[in-house]
Amino acid sequence: MGKYGRIFLGKDELTYGKDGVGHVDYDPEFECGGPPGTPGRQCPFVTEERHTLGLNTTGREGRNMHVNIASYRDPLCPRTLYNAFTKANRPEKLFIRVLQQRDPEVDGDCLEDYCKLMAKKNGETLDETDVLKGCPHANQVFIHEIHAKEAAGPTWARGLLSKDIEAAYKKGDLSPQDHCMSLDSHMDFEQHWDDRMVKMWEDSLNEYAVLSTYVQDIEHLGEEDKDMLHRQVPHLCMIKYTSNVRTHATKAAVDLSKPKLTNAVWGAGLSFSKCHAELKVMVDPHTPHIFDGEEFNRAARFWTYGYDIYTPNHVYVLHDYHKSQSNPVMHTWSANRDVHGTFYESNWRLRTMIDLPGGEKDRAKRLKMKQSKFGLGDRRSLDQLIQFSGFDLRNQRITIDGKNRCGNIQWVPFQEHPEGVNHIPSFDNETEDPLEPYDPSSVWYAIETLGKDDALDNQEQDDDKEGIPPKLNLGDMHVQLQEKVEAGELANNGLDEKHKELMNQLLEDGQNDMENTTTAVDDVEVEPMVTEGRLHLSVAEKKTTGPDHHPGGLRGLNKLTVKAHDGAQVLSQFISKNSYSAKVEHGFGNLPMFVKVNVFLLIFGVAFAIFRSAGTGRAFKKNSRKQEL
Repeated sequence: MGKYGRIFLGKDELTYGKDGVGHVDYDPEFECGGPPGTPGRQCPFVTEERHTLGLNTTGREGRNMHVNIASYRDPLCPRTLYNAFTKANRPEKLFIRVLQQRDPEVDGDCLEDYCKLMAKKNGETLDETDVLKGCPHANQVFIHEIHAKEAAGPTWARGLLSKDIEAAYKKGDLSPQDHCMSLDSHMDFEQHWDDRMVKMWEDSLNEYAVLSTYVQDIEHLGEEDKDMLHRQVPHLCMIKYTSNVRTHATKAAVDLSKPKLTNAVWGAGLSFSKCHAELKVMVDPHTPHIFDGEEFNRAARFWTYGYDIYTPNHVYVLHDYHKSQSNPVMHTWSANRDVHGTFYESNWRLRTMIDLPGGEKDRAKRLKMKQSKFGLGDRRSLDQLIQFSGFDLRNQRITIDGKNRCGNIQWVPFQEHPEGVNHIPSFDNETEDPLEPYDPSSVWYAIETLGKDDALDNQEQDDDKEGIPPKLNLGDMHVQLQEKVEAGELANNGLDEKHKELMNQLLEDGQNDMENTTTAVDDVEVEPMVTEGRLHLSVAEKKTTGPDHHPGGLRGLNKLTVKAHDGAQVLSQFISKNSYSAKVEHGFGNLPMFVKVNVFLLIFGVAFAIFRSAGTGRAFKKNSRKQEL
């Protein structure tokens, strides 16, 4: 065991060779390029007084903690609130925002049921007419309520929470120097978890640190306070390609002396940082129905904004995997197809951001999207990210050079924004285009000064880039697949895999052809207003067309019953106010390719069924005549 800990690299010798498997000792000095005195040594930006807006460089004095929780019909949400407040060392500094997606006729209310747990703990009798009356910390919980039938996946949900954080910042209720954390809604905590998370973040010695991992199961609760020989933490450092990019093959690190720098792999189950990270790298709300793709897309945006992802060296927040996975309605949001937008639009958008094949082909439109509010940062480039992470995104290969980056890696320097770490860039509320000129330290500066055409020729990928597979005749492939099934050449499990592979290609083909179709897309801008003690939403109309426009973050939301909790702010009224009159091209020729393919398959299937039934009828008549003879 090394002095500073040990890291498991995995067993994939075929991909990474003998040097890329097994275990390596953790060397924190390697992150700076070597020990003090090493030529060219550069370390991350340690927190200094210039960063802190007049606060101390360490500690929690003057800093609140803000927690975002996306909850979908989760009966464990109240218990999560209960655990967070009762186990925090400074619960009075804890503010929790919950995006509650539920069916009010069936599901309990997270805040009300939390208050019932608190009353039971304190041996108090509840006022049934006002459950929240006298409830500890109820005024520190903000419920943003959405009906379950309007839910559009975890990424979309976290995008709404990001807007709530932004609204709190603009209102003055949140500082960039506060601490922010995002969690799932079925969690437990070690005692004094809040102070311990802050101390662990400070141990990274990086003002731009983001602690993130897939946290351990609650069966490990209490181990941090036990005298254990070795302490193991999950370590994220690998991906795989599905419909997008998915965090994959979690590794392990043992007895780390401090948080370990990762190759920009982030997990949505736990993210902890200063709030300036959450304000600059908001979750993209234009991605309904996305599961795969959320995490690496946000990791890329964090990293290009100058943030670094670290594996925590302690486990203070834990996940109830068993109860959450056994919840029968946990994933029923997927039945809300095309609510607030489509999977195809969302996946196309995420692919465009990180240059995966199947995104926007027009280079100017690609650049515009990457420079928008929910696009990439300007402190580091996408090319630098590919080299640092080792993932060959443009060719959808796991590695660019066969090197395993789960072990010791070196920090990539960048120039801080001239306005400092707490500067939050401004974007147009309608177009989401940047409103500020790029400074010379920005990676976008050359594009603006040299001219976009020349810069794009130098920096953007070619449309005919090697590695993008040619278009296939998917209709013929489907027919051939069916023939193999009928001939008994494929078992059911083989059929499932082949169908999945074919469907992924159909989706990608449909995304590639979206540019030929004009699609009306709704986009809602939400502005919170407080009237009579309740927090409502006001929205303003705008019109747009085309898949190059970001699909709306809020669309088609029904007007829900407004309710107000005493001392707690509740967002529960959403009104779809868009009346799009965009021109839509009609005709079979303007349909996306994947629709054309499915129409063809439908016609083929009907014709084939008629042919088979007719053939069976003729055979029956012939047999009947033979029997009569």
